[in-house]
Amino acid sequence: MRPGENNASGIALITGDSKLTTAGLEEKIASIHAHLTKKTVGPQEPVIVCVSGEEQLLASLWVLRQCNITCIPLMPDATKADIALVLATCGARYVIADQSQLHKLQGLEVIPADDSAATEMPDVLAGGVQPMAVPYIFFDQADKDSAIRRCTGEQLQTFFEALDRLLSAQGNDVILLSHEIPFPQFVMELIWASSRGITVVRDNPATPAALARYIYSPDQFEMGFGLFHFGSYVETGEKNKYKLLFDTARFADEHGFCSVWTPERHFNEFGGLFPNPSVLSAALAVATSRVQIRSGSLVAPLHHPARIAEDWSLIDNLSNGRAAISFACGWQCDDFALAPQHYAHRQQYMLEELDIVRRLWRGEKVALKNGLDKEIEVAIFPKPIQKELPIWVTSSGKTETFVDAGKIGANILTHLLWQNTDELIDKIAAYRKSLADNGFDPRAGKVSVMVHTFLGNDNETVKDKVREPLKNYIRTSTQLIQSMIKSNVESSKAKEVVGRYGSLDDEIPAHLMDELMEIAFNRFFDEAALLGTVEKARTTIKKLKGYDVDEIAALIDFGLGGSDILQSLEYLNELRGLYDKKNFSNYPVTILHCSQQTLEQMAGDAAYTRFLEQQRIVLAETTELQQLPSWLLSKTNIVQTSCDANGDMEMHVHLPDSPVSALASVFTASVSNEF
Repeated sequence: MRPGENNASGIALITGDSKLTTAGLEEKIASIHAHLTKKTVGPQEPVIVCVSGEEQLLASLWVLRQCNITCIPLMPDATKADIALVLATCGARYVIADQSQLHKLQGLEVIPADDSAATEMPDVLAGGVQPMAVPYIFFDQADKDSAIRRCTGEQLQTFFEALDRLLSAQGNDVILLSHEIPFPQFVMELIWASSRGITVVRDNPATPAALARYIYSPDQFEMGFGLFHFGSYVETGEKNKYKLLFDTARFADEHGFCSVWTPERHFNEFGGLFPNPSVLSAALAVATSRVQIRSGSLVAPLHHPARIAEDWSLIDNLSNGRAAISFACGWQCDDFALAPQHYAHRQQYMLEELDIVRRLWRGEKVALKNGLDKEIEVAIFPKPIQKELPIWVTSSGKTETFVDAGKIGANILTHLLWQNTDELIDKIAAYRKSLADNGFDPRAGKVSVMVHTFLGNDNETVKDKVREPLKNYIRTSTQLIQSMIKSNVESSKAKEVVGRYGSLDDEIPAHLMDELMEIAFNRFFDEAALLGTVEKARTTIKKLKGYDVDEIAALIDFGLGGSDILQSLEYLNELRGLYDKKNFSNYPVTILHCSQQTLEQMAGDAAYTRFLEQQRIVLAETTELQQLPSWLLSKTNIVQTSCDANGDMEMHVHLPDSPVSALASVFTASVSNEF
């Protein structure tokens, strides 16, 4: 059979982010075969395979198997001394190798494994590979006294047939071979799986986030994740007030988050660390290299549009094209002490400024008056890196703002603070319609939602940890509390408190404040935030996707300690990975081979449950299993490697659900010390 035959996915091998298609494998086989046929490999003469990557190894195994040539596969880290021992014992003349291995292969004729010059399929492969198993010679680096062992073709064929009986391989199967399993077993299982049309994954099941790409999910969808800062100012005497901002920005930059947002706030402790997003964004630009630097938001009526364009063009240059702005009209009248003349018509002024900034960004000149009241045309310098400035419009809930953003083809930044579900769905629908009505692709616009975020491994623990910080955060904004009451129409308790409280314009009495805080907190925790475990957060993400949201702007600095926030980011990154397209499971693993330690670690962690439940068969490299739940034990087989008194190596498989024997030798691959 050919490598691609019976392979439903068309993928032969997955190593990390790299995928080798069956067509690509056949090209590699053709290239190696073309070079091999130029050599004079004698009958019974072995050929060494010494390559750095699994892709070249798999192609080499196919070629030697088809040509019925004894194969000596070596681990990539084999030393010159190891190779000298192999040569002294086995008398090989040829080696299939890539460039990285050539420095330790003096005295051998090299057959290139990484030369793609030959692209035509060799006739012998085009006719199909015969169902034969060639001899293998394995070198045990850990046992220098008995290092060379031979496995005959017949023994290997027995091994393959036993795997066929045990695993009943199907064309849509995917097998994960952990880096922990012994190299000889990996080689044999690699060629067995490939010859049966099974996709092979070479990976270590180290974290749930890494496994996400191998778990089947019927509701996979993309969701972007950025980090949002809006922390209140608390005078503690600490000099490095922005350490958390930069620590979290670096984390976002290194872990695939899409953005870091900083707001604009004036004259108030609430958000008081962020009076100038331009200055902070310039600093973030040089502290990061990949993540987009966004203002969230820039209050446009407080600034001259030319200055906005100049500042952010500078940030775009400092960041090598990663600047983005969410424009806001402003909501706090005291902020407009900086520009009181713009307050009354701030929404219209914002839209006019936004247009001027866009024109300047594109390289146009705009007419402005100079100090002599003379109209001049100006352009900005330095010229930005991006041809178009990515723009959002911030809306705290007005449908008109959603529609205005659609009219100009901007993205939307909103929140869950005091908007109920039906309102937000209707507003996003109005935004999409406005985009379409004004000639824009309605799916191209991004809806980003700011959500309070803190994740951990237990819901109640997280709830206890965030309760007071979140209530204190809410308490710092009277308007936020009042708006929360107005919007929380589903809560009978809220209605009762408002009825007793009276006018929403009055000062909130102290005896009602705690009740209001508790109402707000419970709504946040249960319905309007990413607070709790990853699994709980997934429910919220699915709900937001149903609202037609594209991105999460995770508000993380609402009063918790820096170390707690950084620890929570690990869980948030796990959540982010579940919605990263590159991790989508087009190749869900159905057969797992790993070590006992890894399997027991996964069995003890609920985050791995979905992955383990998905497995048809599990192979564990061990002598006995402990601490496995019965549902996992019933499909787990122990792979046991041992040597007899003559130095022959045998492999056994333990079937826990077998009524006949606790240790059944399902197959034996004897490897004799022939040399």
